[in-house]
Amino acid sequence: MTTWGNQMTKKHFEDIASAINSIMDPHSRLQAAIALASVAIKHNPRFNSQRFFEACGVTSNSAV
Repeated sequence: MTTWGNQMTKKHFEDIASAINSIMDPHSRLQAAIALASVAIKHNPRFNSQRFFEACGVTSNSAV
């Protein structure tokens, strides 16, 4: 049986990315985005980290 109430949705990740994007210090913003993405990808192999980094305001070059 699937318990949909316990899964994070696209809306959750959009809200988190928006919060991370509001971090003024670029290094801190990058660290927060990487930390969350590394956890998310462990739980969802389809997690699109590049799209998430863009939504966080992190360039793909700095996230590599």
